[in-house]
Amino acid sequence: MNQDQLDALLNILDQLRVVNENLLNLQTGDNSFLIQQIGVIQMLFCFFLGIFIYKFFVEQCK
Repeated sequence: MNQDQLDALLNILDQLRVVNENLLNLQTGDNSFLIQQIGVIQMLFCFFLGIFIYKFFVEQCK
């Protein structure tokens, strides 16, 4: 795994963190149920993305 791959991974994770903070800030509004649904979907997406990235890099390092 080279430095470019690490930088790309860190960039993706940082963007997800920013989106997550924005969602948390929106949860106080009228659309809280919709935002919660989006949050659950995003959590599942991040979970599977994490598994995919992990498997991908494990395969790369073999």
